[in-house]
Amino acid sequence: MAAVRESTHPVPITETYLMSLGADFGVEVVNEEIVHMAPAGVVHGSVSMIIGLELGNFVRQNKLGRVFADQTTYVLEGTPGDIKKMRAPDKSFVAAENLPDELPEGYFYQAPDLAVEVVSPTEGMGDVMSKVNDYLRAGTKAVWVVIPKTRQVMVYTPGGITLLGEGQTLEGGALLPEFAVPVEALFA
Repeated sequence: MAAVRESTHPVPITETYLMSLGADFGVEVVNEEIVHMAPAGVVHGSVSMIIGLELGNFVRQNKLGRVFADQTTYVLEGTPGDIKKMRAPDKSFVAAENLPDELPEGYFYQAPDLAVEVVSPTEGMGDVMSKVNDYLRAGTKAVWVVIPKTRQVMVYTPGGITLLGEGQTLEGGALLPEFAVPVEALFA
């Protein structure tokens, strides 16, 4: 999604302030700057939904934790009174052992175990890589970058990068044992 940076905001950036914006689209905080994310296009929405269905059904059937929709927000650096880095992946997974006893009304103050980013036509790879690096530095175990234009998935883990295309299978690895979906099924 294309991003618009907000140059005027209170310092420090608080959860209360961000929640008061009431935006109809996503907000992230990058390097202590508020970034408004434009609404997604149709292809982006379709691919994101397919991933959500595949991942969500698998996680629920196996009672592995929870899958969250776009705009579910993770504060990767900071506190409710001083948010420095905050991301909202297109889909995310938090393992059962990392879920709080009660889900918060506001934001998660932890990294997701898995973050999924679907690249939109207006999004630059520099922005995507910034997100990947933020997630991995914060403790995310895997980031799936799904590229509809080339029908590929890049899987980032602390141990490396794997590029998958049609005819290959996206697998959950140690994080989601036995999860497997053909790459082409994500774009059907």
